[in-house]
Amino acid sequence: MYDLGKQKSINYYVVAFLLLEFACVFSVFGVELSDPSRINQNWATIRLCGYCKAAITFVKYMPQVYMNWKR
Repeated sequence: MYDLGKQKSINYYVVAFLLLEFACVFSVFGVELSDPSRINQNWATIRLCGYCKAAITFVKYMPQVYMNWKR
């Protein structure tokens, strides 16, 4: 129905970014489970997930901000 333009290929930078975030979250969660005294902050995994969500939202909307600015 609509032409996809350049959206047909996978952006490997985004995939690498998401894999890095998943690795960070799972490593913090593993440290939290194995030895809770190593991390001083309460709910470190939940807080890290919130930071990851903010970063994903930032990356998600930056192309739209750029296109609006360019227009």
